[in-house]
Amino acid sequence: MFKQVIYARIFEQLKKELATHPSPIPLTEAGLMKRFKISRNTSYKVLNLLESEGLVRRQRGRGTFPVETFAPRHTVNLVMRASSFENLALMRSVSSLLYLEGIAAAGARAFEARILMWPQEQDPHALREAVLGGGPRQGFVFFNHDDPAIEVCRREQVPYMARLPLGVEGINGVAIDSYRSVYGALDFMMKKSGRTKILMLCGDRTSVWQSPLARAYEAALLANGAKMDPQYLRHFSPDSGREKLELAAWLAEHPEIEGVFTVGFSITRALYDILLLRGVDFRSRWAWLAYNDPARLTSDLDFISCVREPLPKLGRLLAEGVLSMLETGYRPMAGMVLQNEFVVRESFGAPTEKTAKE
Repeated sequence: MFKQVIYARIFEQLKKELATHPSPIPLTEAGLMKRFKISRNTSYKVLNLLESEGLVRRQRGRGTFPVETFAPRHTVNLVMRASSFENLALMRSVSSLLYLEGIAAAGARAFEARILMWPQEQDPHALREAVLGGGPRQGFVFFNHDDPAIEVCRREQVPYMARLPLGVEGINGVAIDSYRSVYGALDFMMKKSGRTKILMLCGDRTSVWQSPLARAYEAALLANGAKMDPQYLRHFSPDSGREKLELAAWLAEHPEIEGVFTVGFSITRALYDILLLRGVDFRSRWAWLAYNDPARLTSDLDFISCVREPLPKLGRLLAEGVLSMLETGYRPMAGMVLQNEFVVRESFGAPTEKTAKE
């Protein structure tokens, strides 16, 4: 009877402690014996009762930990918008996985990471409900800096961060200075292959001429004794059947093309499929560089060189910003800029991976 009283008293005390101040330090039989001056058998019973009540969890070889140590305190949602099922599948299978590697590195047990695939168009009421529906413990990482949900987050003071193009201000996020790294990769491709008639395919119709990528493309041409030919810089939507047909016809009319610079993994895949269907021998004919095309996507296209953002690092920095606000409260955060940290996979010779340096 005396043992039962001690057992119950210790259990109730530990139950209160775990509810108010959960500790990541494991509970052990030896620790309980020393603290409460009890036998091993009594300490074993205390731990068993705590586990049966769902207050602790045992891990073989590590110890017994409070359940709160495992339970996520917050949720970080990685938000992507897709214009088609094909684009959605690519985003989920490639970029999102690389982002989540970095997000998990920000604190594996501190939060739960989820991928939210939102449609391109969403009415304002539904958008607000999507942002606020998860409660105060949720924050957002946005793949697209122009996502309309960002304005909802700013207005409602919901913690968020976004991947930013260089020069965008007033939005919490991380930007990457793409000019120097892309210029270096293009210049290297032209010098090593000896080809300067390079087609550039870009998906952003509004800034195709003003983007850092276009400036890097023009500078690399000049550095290799060539001038920018406007017809070689084209907008291309990989989800448009009409534009696919137009591009195929244009390529047939321009056999002088010696290389291609594709901006985005969906454009790279779409062009590859077009050429494959038409039986074009592009492996021997072209030098090919893909921007932001992770090696996972091109594992079966090892003849394509890649230059991409360091997505795991970017995901970690974005998640750390969101988690900081979830812990201390929403606040506007100055944008961070990463420079010369692109990963390059060069496939003109033996494929290698290296970090682009200034």
